[in-house]
Amino acid sequence: MESDPLGQNRPFRHQIDSDEEDEDMHGVYLGQQSRKPESFDITVQFKHAIEASVHYKPLIVAIGEVGRNLINRMSLEEVSNELVADKQIIALLLSLSENDANVLYIPSQPVLELTQQVSRTILDALKPSTVVIIDGYPNTTIYLPESDSENPPLLQLANVNEEKVTNVGILPAPNIVEGLSAALLSSGLFTEKVTTIVGFLLPTLAPYTPVVSQRLVNSLTITARSKSEDLDDFIEEDER
Repeated sequence: MESDPLGQNRPFRHQIDSDEEDEDMHGVYLGQQSRKPESFDITVQFKHAIEASVHYKPLIVAIGEVGRNLINRMSLEEVSNELVADKQIIALLLSLSENDANVLYIPSQPVLELTQQVSRTILDALKPSTVVIIDGYPNTTIYLPESDSENPPLLQLANVNEEKVTNVGILPAPNIVEGLSAALLSSGLFTEKVTTIVGFLLPTLAPYTPVVSQRLVNSLTITARSKSEDLDDFIEEDER
């Protein structure tokens, strides 16, 4: 069976049979008796050996459309390596022209079964000192102060203390970090060997405008900025 590490050929959920009509009187689904667990054994590795000069540097992980917009505005060297899953390229490794950080561009999220494996491969091979993940905002619903809302959860998520964000109203803090961002964040918190920061961008407002996110690290805050040439402007020291 042909593998599909990016999940591009998966059917929609409504196209998958649930076997509910096949349940017998003992609560056993007839379809389960003939099914075998699907193995998902795919090797994830960098195409070329990782040089020692790459280790212990900050790593910027740029994901999806917002990641592509970001790297197009950065001074980057040529692609130095490729992350491969089952002979398919799933990420490109670049370096900043000043050679003080690495950039990993991931055009599409890998399937859920691969996220932890991809995360471990990245951290083990590159040994970054810090990981800054630039990803799409998982919830594009924005609560505006002037609008009427009867949605209590949305009001509770709204971060009313953020005064630095302008022109976008009050943005609810994301209640879930998804995909590879979640895998990298959990790996960093679990091992305590790397500081992991997630910055969400909202492309529906402006292609390059970062918006406020959760405080994932006490000393850092992701704040709103206009179109910026410098990634450092995405991160401000917390004034608390």
